[in-house]
Amino acid sequence: MSSTTTRCTARSSRIFCSASRTSRSTPKPPFRMRTDSAKRLSVMRTPFRRRKLERGIAAVEFALCAVAFFAFMGALVETARVVYLVNTMGEVARRGARMAAVTNFCDKNALAALRLEAVFGGSLPAADNITDKSVAISYLQADASTPVAALPASPEQNLSNCTVNATAPNCIRFVRVRVCRPGTDCARIGYLPWLPVTDLMPAGGIPLSDFTTVTPAENFGYRPDAASACSG
Repeated sequence: MSSTTTRCTARSSRIFCSASRTSRSTPKPPFRMRTDSAKRLSVMRTPFRRRKLERGIAAVEFALCAVAFFAFMGALVETARVVYLVNTMGEVARRGARMAAVTNFCDKNALAALRLEAVFGGSLPAADNITDKSVAISYLQADASTPVAALPASPEQNLSNCTVNATAPNCIRFVRVRVCRPGTDCARIGYLPWLPVTDLMPAGGIPLSDFTTVTPAENFGYRPDAASACSG
């Protein structure tokens, strides 16, 4: 606020008057200062609170997305592994059948090497439950389903038997190789996932397809100049 003051003086029969203006400042109420400070503090706190809330929301969103992402990746890996095992075990049966048709069925060492070779050296990558013991070899009669009554004394004897009577019960006409669960009557191989869900799986895993290959018998490694009689 401001006020005006008039002063008059007499000089040689004349009166001179002058006006002066004085101003007074009215102090602001103290509560206004406190109100302004509170407003500034509230403005400063609001972005901090907003950022803290946004960080919390981001953490929740990341957790939800991470669960879905890793679940999808796990399912993708398991699906690829199933496809790999199905294709590989089919190849194991084919490899075993081709080699069994030309391997002496009396030579235990040769048959053991055959099983190792069929499973690519002893066991399949990414499938610890499939080993050389999973390869089952059967020698069949002319109907390609009935096992021979008794193995011939040697590959040479088998050739003689089949020459005399191709449907004789001791004539090996076909070789069958199956991929089975070890220690069973050729039960199907079970798929065991890598993910920790084994408690939900049946005993032995999820049964896969029946991997069987039947191929015509050949010479079983017979050579006229080499002894091939079965021992034991």
